[in-house]
Amino acid sequence: MVEVKITYETLFDLLRRERSRSELQSLDKSFYTDVIEYLKEKKGTLREDDNTTTTISKSEQEKIKIQLKNIQKILRELYEIREKKVINLAMNRVRTESDLIDRSNLLTEELSLYNEACELLTKYKTGVLDQVLRAELPVVQIKESDEDKFIIDKKDRQDKYDANETRKDEYPDEKGKYSLTPEQDRNQIETKEQTRTVDSTQRYETTSATNEKLIRVRIMNDLPKFLGQDKNIYGPFKKDDLVELPASLTNILLKKGRAELLE
Repeated sequence: MVEVKITYETLFDLLRRERSRSELQSLDKSFYTDVIEYLKEKKGTLREDDNTTTTISKSEQEKIKIQLKNIQKILRELYEIREKKVINLAMNRVRTESDLIDRSNLLTEELSLYNEACELLTKYKTGVLDQVLRAELPVVQIKESDEDKFIIDKKDRQDKYDANETRKDEYPDEKGKYSLTPEQDRNQIETKEQTRTVDSTQRYETTSATNEKLIRVRIMNDLPKFLGQDKNIYGPFKKDDLVELPASLTNILLKKGRAELLE
C-alpha cells in the first residue's frame, strides 16, 4: 500500500498555517495524491463486504463519518484560502507588470489558475483601463452566456417549428427530430406569444456582410464601444439611439435589458 503522508492532524495544521500567514504556504507537490489516498483509506474502513465482518464498532464508525465530514470542511477552506492568494498573486503580477512574483509555492493546478487569471486580468486591463488612459472608450467583447445560447437556440428552433406548422408531430433539435406531445405543442405556441423573438420583426430586417439578419432596436442605456462575436466593433451608443444590429448581438442586448425591439 502507498504510504499515506496525510493525517487529520496534519491537515488541520496546514489549514491553521495557511490562515495565519498572508503568503502562500508550501505544500508537497504530491499533496492532492496523498489526500486522495488518505480519504480512500478512511472510507475503506467503513465498508463491509457480504462475506466479511468488520472489526470496527458502530460507535467507531460514526466517529470516522464525522471525521470525514470535518476533513472535507478543512479541505474546502484550505482550497478557498489558497485560491484567494493565487488570485492576489495574479493581480499583483498584472498591476506591477513584474516577473519577480514568487510562484515557488504554487501547486501544478494552482499554477494553471494563476496563468489563466493573469491572462484574463490583462485582457480587461488592456481593453478598459489602458483605453481610458488614452482617452478612448473601453473595448470589451460581450460574451454570450450559456443561458443566452439556450434562449437563442430555443428561439431558432421555435421559428423552424412555426415554418413547418403543418407537421406538428415533429420538432427539430440539434441531433435530429423528435415527437411533440400536445402539451409541448401548446407550450411552444404560448412561448411564442409571451416572448418577443427577433424574427417577429422581419419588416425591420436587412442583411449584414456576414449574411446575418440586422434587427432595428432602440438602445435603452448608454453603451461604450465593444467587440461583437463577429469581431466587429460596435458603438458607442447613446440612450434612445435607433440602430440596426446583428440578430445574435440583438438577442444578448434584449436579454440584458440594454435594448428593445421597435414596434
